[in-house]
Amino acid sequence: PLRDLFFEKSEILKINSGEFSAFANKNFDGGFYEFQSKTPAKFFGVTDGEKSAFARIGNVVKKFEPRKIGGKAHPTGCGDALLACLIKALAQKSECGFEDFKAAMDFATKQAEKSSIYGL
Repeated sequence: PLRDLFFEKSEILKINSGEFSAFANKNFDGGFYEFQSKTPAKFFGVTDGEKSAFARIGNVVKKFEPRKIGGKAHPTGCGDALLACLIKALAQKSECGFEDFKAAMDFATKQAEKSSIYGL
């Protein structure tokens, strides 16, 4: 189903690197640049926890480095928190930009520093 969604027109498509590698049959690190242009999503982002993330808007691709966590990371729910931030930006501004992606990544990282995102 995710592979089918990848080829549908959408405002935002955000997936994790494992999902990307599974349906693209490509290594995430090099495969993003080759495969990202095949989605008609206006904003396409791929995250990989503490590793580099990538986003594409139109024909522009940017690489992002998440803020490092000093202690133990608690990643459960962080991808959902990141996507919620992107949806909020879309609802408020009618678009999702690179600055919104960076802010969403920072928010998700802050949540990963907590023992549970449910205490928001």
